[in-house]
Amino acid sequence: MARTCLLLLLLLLTAAIADFAVTKQKKYGQSDPTTVHAVASANNKFSLSLYKTLSSQVPEGSLVMSPVSMHLALAIAYHGARGRTAEQMAAALHLPQDQDTVKTGFRQLLGSLKSSRSVNLEIANRMYLQTNFNVLKDFRRVIRKSFGSDTKEVDFEKNSEKARRIINNWVEKRTSHKIIQMIGPGVLNVFTRLVLVNTVYLKAQWLQPFNSEDTKLEKFHISRNEEVEIPMMHMKTFFGFKHSENLSAKIVELPYEGETMSMFILLPDDLEGISNLEAGLHAAELASTFRDMQSEELNVTLPKFKTETSLNLKNNLMELGMKDMFDRRYANFSGITGSAELYVSNVLQKAFVEVTELGTEAGASSAVILESRSWRPPPLEFVVDHPFLFIIWEKRLNTTLIMGRFSGSQ
Repeated sequence: MARTCLLLLLLLLTAAIADFAVTKQKKYGQSDPTTVHAVASANNKFSLSLYKTLSSQVPEGSLVMSPVSMHLALAIAYHGARGRTAEQMAAALHLPQDQDTVKTGFRQLLGSLKSSRSVNLEIANRMYLQTNFNVLKDFRRVIRKSFGSDTKEVDFEKNSEKARRIINNWVEKRTSHKIIQMIGPGVLNVFTRLVLVNTVYLKAQWLQPFNSEDTKLEKFHISRNEEVEIPMMHMKTFFGFKHSENLSAKIVELPYEGETMSMFILLPDDLEGISNLEAGLHAAELASTFRDMQSEELNVTLPKFKTETSLNLKNNLMELGMKDMFDRRYANFSGITGSAELYVSNVLQKAFVEVTELGTEAGASSAVILESRSWRPPPLEFVVDHPFLFIIWEKRLNTTLIMGRFSGSQ
């Protein structure tokens, strides 16, 4: 008897944009710092492990991914895994051993992320289920309570193309029409039984926007032998700054309004040092570095850029040790259906990031900066004119939302 497939679709859209909306938030109660930070720490470790497999697989060009989106969707699947499949997933996802800690931690993580009122961060989970396909009540309860996931029935057997349109339309609406046709033709078929979808949408403006009148075309060095002209934004003000000897990189913090989230720019000292920087990243050191930034007056020159990446992460996750879940002979998701008939066919993510003077083309903001009359040294120059890393970081939880690389290609 053919085994049916569990298709995990992980979607991300994130855009740094000028206007922002304050939405009504659900009340999740007080978080246990130990529990929620255990899950946040797990996300950081998984983030860097996954990013390193991607960066070595895609050594050139720009790249963007959402570790937290990936972590959330895989954690939902993990709660239906059993036996060796569950063991492999827990190890690769760096999850705490105690199941109650995992469930509570993710519920509190989502509540904390959604509680920020200065940025619009929307996270949604949905399970698309084959009509009349039996899913255990306990699994439905766990994903609803811990992940806020709802369920919708579609008919993959009779009309997988219609099911694809339904899922794509939901994704498009959840991402403000930024991601269209997430699932391509032929991905779904008569054997598909479940599609788990996670969307993360971030809309935020800078605490101090760049002046668009200062933006101009300047050289960006893709390598020592290749350069392009791209729009460069300019600002002189005080930023969090640090030079890391261990990473051989300069780091600057660009806070979003509300200062609960920031984009960190990691610029390697060597013009062609991006690969060494990516290979040298470690979760604990990164969190410590971001906490230890020093306020410095800087002349910042930063590319205005947009990049989008579509990924099938099956091989990357297998490299991290999650092998059984993709093998129809060994996959065990009996916690979803009560029998070991499901396996994972694909894990997909589509990610988008846009960085502009204000965040995007809409909206406006102004800042009043008071300066002392007393003498001080001239500002340091922070010129981002060669490949760099960017990380969008939630500062209360010390966890990674978005990370990627910009190498000059839009």
